[in-house]
Amino acid sequence: MGHKKLIGKWWVISLLAIIMAPLFLTMGRGEKRKESLENISVTRVKVEPVENGDGVVAIAKVMLNECIVVEEIKVMKVDKKTVLKFPEYISKKGIAYPQIKFLTEESRKCVFSAIETGKPSAHKANQVSFKITDWFRLRRAGKRKVNAEVTFNNVLAISCGVMEGKNGMWIAWPSRPPKEGRGRWKRQIYIRDEKVRGTVESLLLTKYRTMLQEEGEDW
Repeated sequence: MGHKKLIGKWWVISLLAIIMAPLFLTMGRGEKRKESLENISVTRVKVEPVENGDGVVAIAKVMLNECIVVEEIKVMKVDKKTVLKFPEYISKKGIAYPQIKFLTEESRKCVFSAIETGKPSAHKANQVSFKITDWFRLRRAGKRKVNAEVTFNNVLAISCGVMEGKNGMWIAWPSRPPKEGRGRWKRQIYIRDEKVRGTVESLLLTKYRTMLQEEGEDW
């Protein structure tokens, strides 16, 4: 009788194991996917030395997750330590606004290590997720209507602007005017993957059109 009870108990345990195994496997895949979507890696890096650069020893360029490109990263030496200065927007009042923000120390270290060694990340991630995390309506005259911020993979935030002019609406990513004063602006941060860029910009423009519609409905 005891032998039959023992067999019955093991049968129940085995059955539960069979039922729970797919659940744990699904949970594991979910955690793995979540981890990959919150991961930033440097898939390409280029560092060019600079001579007589007023403290700047090199200019770096990186590609993140084979999608986001960050150019004109100034590599500086301060007290024998490497310091990175990322693109900023300088207002007419001389106030500097960062165009890119690292939301985790791991993501910052990842980029720092790649630039310091001149080598891409050992582990290369290529998945990209995004969401709009800041939205500020501008009331002053001008083509720039909204200052926005898009966060990628929950670890990297990039500033951009919703623009509107005679040629319609578009999204302006971080760039600077030409040094000579004429010509096209130099882009500093942009989304290289056309599919991702199109999806992100469509989301921003849809939000802007919805905002205009809601403003038009105000009494």
